[in-house]
Amino acid sequence: MTAVCFAQPNMNSTTEKVAVLTDLPASIANTYDIKARIVQTATRVFPYPRFEILSYDDTVVAKKNFVKERGISGNWGKSDISFVGSMVNADYVFFVSVTDYGAGTVYNEDDSSYDMSSIRCDIKILDIANDFYVYEDSIDQEGYDTPSFWESSSQIKAYSDALQRCLDTVNIDMRQY
Repeated sequence: MTAVCFAQPNMNSTTEKVAVLTDLPASIANTYDIKARIVQTATRVFPYPRFEILSYDDTVVAKKNFVKERGISGNWGKSDISFVGSMVNADYVFFVSVTDYGAGTVYNEDDSSYDMSSIRCDIKILDIANDFYVYEDSIDQEGYDTPSFWESSSQIKAYSDALQRCLDTVNIDMRQY
C-alpha cells in the first residue's frame, strides 16, 4: 500500500504583484524583443503563482506620467522606483537600467564583419513595503551579431545579445523572500 500526499495551496496567501520598470536608451526602448527578454527574466525570478507580473505597458504609462510630472531623466533613485511601482499597486519592482557604451561594426582580416554593442545593465529588485533592495547588480557586457546568408547583421540584435547576457546573470529566486 502506497500513500500519496498532495500539498494544498495556501488559500490565505495573497499573490504579490511585480512591476517591471526599465530605463533604456531611446534607440531600443520600444523594441519588442528587448521588452520581452526583460519580462521573461522577471517571470523567471518571480515565479507564478506566488507572484504576478503586472502589465509592462501599464508600468510604462505610469513611468511616462511620473517623468512628465517630475521631469526626471536618468539617475533613477529608490524613491522614484518605489513611487512608480506604487502607482501600479506593485509589491516589488524589477528595475533594469541600461547604459549604451557604444556600438559598431568590426571588420576582420578576411573581409568578414560583425556588429558589436557594449552596455552596462544596472538591475535592482525593490521591496516597496520595506523600502529595501533585495537584489542589486551592475553588469558590463558585449553583444554580437554576425550576418547570415540571407540577412545582414544588426546593431539591435547585438544590443539584444548583450542585454540577454546581462539578464542571464540574475540568479535570485524570490520565493525565498
